[in-house]
Amino acid sequence: MKTTAPERKVSHLSVRLEIKAGTANEDARTFQGLASTWDEDLGGDVIHQGAFARTLSHWRTSGRVMPLIDLHRYDSVRRVVGKMMAAEETNAGLLCTFAMMEAGDPDADAAWRRVKGGYVTGLSIGYRAVKYEYVQPPGGGYDIRHLNEVELREVSLVIWGMNPGAQIDTGSAKSLADALRAGGLTDEEKAEIRALLDAPAPAPAPEPPAVDAPKGLAPEDPRRLALEAAVRALTIRSLAA
Repeated sequence: MKTTAPERKVSHLSVRLEIKAGTANEDARTFQGLASTWDEDLGGDVIHQGAFARTLSHWRTSGRVMPLIDLHRYDSVRRVVGKMMAAEETNAGLLCTFAMMEAGDPDADAAWRRVKGGYVTGLSIGYRAVKYEYVQPPGGGYDIRHLNEVELREVSLVIWGMNPGAQIDTGSAKSLADALRAGGLTDEEKAEIRALLDAPAPAPAPEPPAVDAPKGLAPEDPRRLALEAAVRALTIRSLAA
């Protein structure tokens, strides 16, 4: 085990965005999703439960805005399409509520159409690692970075998810259970749920090969990180096909 000094670069962790019945509000343009989970991501990082406690406390008391950004692009204020309204650590991960900008902003309107239509299903956090350590797995292999405290700086809508272990948030699961008890599901919906429950668990995807870093970009450049995440996701999909 080895411990290093606090890291200064901004890192990113991507997970699936879950939009379920009852979590997206058309009029208010709000939605919920897991912005982070406690699973190891494809880059060998594990964020542990409790790592967001300090940064969320500061965010709530300071009154500062936690922006929702289009694909980690920081070149213009127009990349901000919304903001985080609420966040809490759950057993599944960091569950957040977001609000898009008011109707009439072309960038936010375009992003909202993609979110509510299910065309964009990824979230990614931009953060600074504050307290962490590298640990080599018992069986050998590459070191895994365990993050015990992070400073959350932004959340982005993304195309490619870097963390395949994201699960349905507890609020969505409760909505489904309530609908089942109330008999509010159609026969077709019930059949789909039965098919999902009866389906065998998918085989784990093979370990992707090392990704060559894009040339000409600094290690902490958001464009480089986004490219690396996209290549990893494409590789895993091709291997699992």
